[in-house]
Amino acid sequence: MTFSEKLTNLRRNAGETQDALGEILGVSGKTISKWEGAATEPDLSAILAIAEHYGVTVDALLGRELPVTVPELMKKEMHEQPDGAAICQKAFEYSREIICAMWSGMDRYENMQDAVPVFDKPFGDTFRSNMEHPLAAMLTYHTQDVRMSMQVFRNPAQFAWLRDNRDSLADFFGIFADPDVLAVLYTLNRADFSEDFTSVYLAEKAGVTAEKAEAVLEKLLTLEGVSQPMHLSRSTVETLEGDRVVYNYSGSGALMGLFCIAQVLLTGWDGNNCMSWNNICKLIGKKEETK
Repeated sequence: MTFSEKLTNLRRNAGETQDALGEILGVSGKTISKWEGAATEPDLSAILAIAEHYGVTVDALLGRELPVTVPELMKKEMHEQPDGAAICQKAFEYSREIICAMWSGMDRYENMQDAVPVFDKPFGDTFRSNMEHPLAAMLTYHTQDVRMSMQVFRNPAQFAWLRDNRDSLADFFGIFADPDVLAVLYTLNRADFSEDFTSVYLAEKAGVTAEKAEAVLEKLLTLEGVSQPMHLSRSTVETLEGDRVVYNYSGSGALMGLFCIAQVLLTGWDGNNCMSWNNICKLIGKKEETK
């Protein structure tokens, strides 16, 4: 669409006459007519004024819209549908049924892993679960309070670390035995909580002491998965009142997933929609038993 066509459509959609638009832009209605007829073109200042008046970008006004990706286009179309939410729900139900149907034939295999294809060399020796399609290894919990999906738990070592690292794992879970710690984590992971904050600010929002908030933050900094880039970090900034420690936290999906699983276990299975292989959930490793 050319600039002249774009301008004509914008003006007509706004219900404005050429004279009315000309008055807004400080030109005559005849000038607007020439622009729309492609006889002449406005200067840069007029183009900027037109774009601002109609709330569009200059690129869009000049017909230079950037290509829209498929996800963006789908999102736009869904937002424009009055029943978009219902369509999304139906799409989810269809995908869930498709995945269940894929695994309904699992009983023909002695081992479920045999149903997962293995790539040819040089990947032939790779443990087959590392090559499976994510959609064929999805575990979904769907309750009123928790909506969560994850890949099925499996690794070649038969999860031997659960036995060998039990002391450190017990120490890890011990961190969350304090209700004040959970209050801090709830506040940290709220969408409306600032990513940059002090321990005092966090304490006020969480309803705990500043000492407790700082202790929780410092403990979390020792956890590699939480303190990695884009999660939790600490820095010192200079203020008029002296140096102040400021934390930055953007959220940890793994940590929140842990608490979601705990909530599912605490509330029981009634009303849960758990999609798995025949409701069998095991730690899957190699075929041979790991001692």
